[in-house]
Amino acid sequence: MDNGLHKSLSKGNLTIEVSYRPADLVWRNELRKAVDEMVQDQLRKDYDSLNYFILRFSKNGEEIESAFVGSPTKFEEVTNYLAFGMQQHLIQVNGEDSSRVLDVIHTRTFGTSHGSSVMAIFNGNLKHKDNSVKLYLNDAVLGIGTAEFEFKISDIKNTPPLTLN
Repeated sequence: MDNGLHKSLSKGNLTIEVSYRPADLVWRNELRKAVDEMVQDQLRKDYDSLNYFILRFSKNGEEIESAFVGSPTKFEEVTNYLAFGMQQHLIQVNGEDSSRVLDVIHTRTFGTSHGSSVMAIFNGNLKHKDNSVKLYLNDAVLGIGTAEFEFKISDIKNTPPLTLN
């Protein structure tokens, strides 16, 4: 299901889904712990300087790593790529500005999910930008190749703030 904050692309039996994740949602536990409203505001200010996207990779409806269990070498390559190598293959573009991913976080779920998730963190607050932002993945490991995902900045700006009560 594609909408303003969620995009998907299939290539054969491979699927990649990308979702914009508002900072409030990423950091909700930290925000809830901050009992003082001024502390919450400062945390929001700090966290809003970053953009978060969740990339989910699947093959035949399973975690992408599961497709390579029969080949220990390829399995290790894919696992390392998701955890460490993805940084070299992701770029965010807004107009004339481009930026590489600051960090990626891959959480292993050991076959309990329908896809392998990676959180990509980029610098800059998209809510202060215009038009659209594009994420480019230039993959040479998973078999996806080059993929582009475009998000309208207006959809990102219209995400409601998280209510902490």
